[in-house]
Parts: sequence; C-alpha cells; structure tokens
Amino acid sequence: MNQELSRIFDGFMGQMQAEPGILGAWNFGSAMHGLSDEYSDVDIVFLVEKNSFEKTEQRVPVLLDALCDQVLLCWEEEFNSECIVNNGYLLKKGYRFFSLTYFY
Repeated sequence: MNQELSRIFDGFMGQMQAEPGILGAWNFGSAMHGLSDEYSDVDIVFLVEKNSFEKTEQRVPVLLDALCDQVLLCWEEEFNSECIVNNGYLLKKGYRFFSLTYFY
C-alpha cells in the first residue's frame, strides 16, 4: 500500500475507534491478503450498532476530510440498504489521489 494512503488509513481507523457505536473493523481488500501495491485502494468494513448508523454516515466524510487535503468525491454503491452501506471516496493528499471504500 502507498505510504501516504497507509497514514490516512491508520488515522481514519484511529478516529473510528473513538467513535461511539463502532464495535469493530477489518480490512478485507488486497492489503489484507498481502497483494496491495502502490496503486491499491483501501477496503474497510465497520461493525456499527444499529442506533449509530445515521451518525456514523454523517461523521465519516468529516473524519476523512480532516486526514487529507480534500475529499473529491463520494459515491454510494447500488446495493446500499438500511442494513448495509457501501460508499467509496476519492481523496486528495498533496498531488496524489487515493480511493477508500468502506462498508458498515
């Protein structure tokens, strides 16, 4: 994984650990399997208490914005529902662009 994206990931995970209602998290993408490279994104799953779903969805962009220069884009996947949310983010840090995807 790219070192700058790794710093963003570590910071985001630290922030999410402090968020109320976050019960757990795991990385399920290429980094978890030792297959990441300089161009890999980050794929994270969060286990969130039901009553914290809405607040978590509001907080994620704020937390990401604090870790990078700019959140350029957020997209919701088609299968989002009341039970599963999957959003992707395009982030800018310096002159580099990164993709971060999370599920909860």
